[in-house]
Amino acid sequence: MLPSSARPKCDVHPHTFGFLNHGPRVPRTGGKRHNTARASLAVMGNGGKSLAARGTYSLPEELARHASRKWFASDQLRGACREAGEGLGGEDARKAKFRTAAQMVEMWRGLDLPAWEAPYVLRDARLGYLHGYERALIFGEMSEQQIECAAESRWGERWRQRLEAAQERSG
Repeated sequence: MLPSSARPKCDVHPHTFGFLNHGPRVPRTGGKRHNTARASLAVMGNGGKSLAARGTYSLPEELARHASRKWFASDQLRGACREAGEGLGGEDARKAKFRTAAQMVEMWRGLDLPAWEAPYVLRDARLGYLHGYERALIFGEMSEQQIECAAESRWGERWRQRLEAAQERSG
């Protein structure tokens, strides 16, 4: 083990990773619950889209079509993304189009997210999408041919077994 003087200095909050606890560095948030750090995907291109008001966030266009409104507070993003993801998943299933996780992350390019929510927002949008896609396959009013095409788009060669398993799970 390195002597304490030879250890690299780390700007990580001491409680984030116990094994990296190199000192009493504590982030300053001015007494607020969270600081205002944002996980911006704007650096990926497309420039950043401005926020209507500090602390409000919009969804990507593809998801926004399935949301109840245009702007959300940070504590509402996860639920809104799950709900909108379900709508998008159902829409894509009817088109026999399946989006990969990378394609869903790409939808957020140029939008700001609160840093403490970003991974959960992206995950909830994805989980909603998968749930909506599966529900459309099982309960949607689609022809057998549409269901087969959408299931194959989703699951590939083993689509029959996976569709059967999804139907069993749904009761």
